Amino acid sequence: MNTLQEKIVLIMNELRAQKDGKNTFANYNYFKPDDLLNLLNPLLLKHKLFCKFNLIYKDSYYQAELILADDKEKEVYLFDILKATVKGANEAQNSGATLTYAKRYSLMNAFNIAENDADFDSDEHAKRELVAEKKIAKPAEPDYIGKIRILINEYQGADKNELANLCAEAKKKNEFTLGFAKTMAAKLGGTL
Repeated sequence: MNTLQEKIVLIMNELRAQKDGKNTFANYNYFKPDDLLNLLNPLLLKHKLFCKFNLIYKDSYYQAELILADDKEKEVYLFDILKATVKGANEAQNSGATLTYAKRYSLMNAFNIAENDADFDSDEHAKRELVAEKKIAKPAEPDYIGKIRILINEYQGADKNELANLCAEAKKKNEFTLGFAKTMAAKLGGTL
């Protein structure tokens, strides 16, 4: 007979979750709690485990509690979460969002479901950051471009040509943004 922790690990190994939720406003996919539970419930039944979720209000935050138990042991997962504030939502909807977020992340934590695109080292995160920067990046004003040219001309570093080529390429691709200009100025030892 397996211990509770062994049963949880068996479920972790059998669970294959997909991000079926789509946020079209912020352009990302996410795990929906109902989808996770639809995958988990048969596995919980197979391994004779019970799962219970509670959201407990504390002074200025909520505490999410996920309990996994069999007939002999129980494992409790806790984490604190602030009340969600969703743009355009009323108090009841914000409470519902808090419950949804808390349940999703409790299940993900208990069953070690990784959200790889939240990993800052992942390629997916880098792509999303680049897309986000392109959507909101403010183009550098012509005087900033001129200032960068002056800094490049004055720069004495061994990577002078490489930095000049980066600037030319960014301008050619229409990626010479204010953020890019500030970064280049710092690399060249100047400011905008």
